[in-house]
This record gives sequence, structure tokens and C-alpha cells, in this order.
Amino acid sequence: MSTYPTRCVAKLERRTVPGEDGASSLREIEHLLPPNGQARVLLERPPSEVPVDHPLTLAVARAAGDPVIIGVAYWMDMALLNAAGIPTVAFGPAGEGAHADVEWVDVASVEKCVEVYLKAAELLCS
Repeated sequence: MSTYPTRCVAKLERRTVPGEDGASSLREIEHLLPPNGQARVLLERPPSEVPVDHPLTLAVARAAGDPVIIGVAYWMDMALLNAAGIPTVAFGPAGEGAHADVEWVDVASVEKCVEVYLKAAELLCS
């Protein structure tokens, strides 16, 4: 019980939101460390954001029946498209178990997504 290791390693995932980057996150973590503590960024992915008043956001919202538009703290591949200048928003089916052994979506909500995607495309192309 009274064994004290000479070294301790902790790994954590600190996700960024718009306005943050790996350097600002690293400074935040370093502020919490003891004087001899060290931290480093192993992987950095930029956050993703499309303005609420962007035509894509508005078209998807209108096609979906004007749901509440929210942001989320998890990262999605759409951030790569947004970083490349291709506006991308997330609208997907209802379900549970993301990245778990049992992951599922509601079939009716998948069908609703198809309707929303088609309607949004019509709105953007008209």
C-alpha cells in the first residue's frame, strides 16, 4: 500500500470546440499539472462549425421541420470537409449504441433522413 512510483502516465482526450485548438488545450492542461509535470498533444483534429445562418444549415433545418439547431462536443468526419471549405452539417437517424458492440438505428428515422436530404437538396438547388 505504501509503494510510490517514480513516474505516472495519464492519457486523456480533450476535444476542442470552435475557438480552441491543440495549443490552447495544452496550456489548459499544463496549468493543472504539478511543477515537474509534462504534457503533449499526440493528435489534433480541428473543431467543425457552420454558421446557423449558412444556406446549408437553413435548408436542412427547413427540410427537417425547423428543429432546434445544436452543437455537439464530439468530433465527426464532417470536420475534414468543413476544413477543406465544403460546408457540411450533421443530420442523422435516431438510435443508440454509437461505437458499441450493439449499435442500431430506427428504420423510420432513416427513411425520414432520406426525405430531409432530398428536400434540402431541392431547396439548395432551386
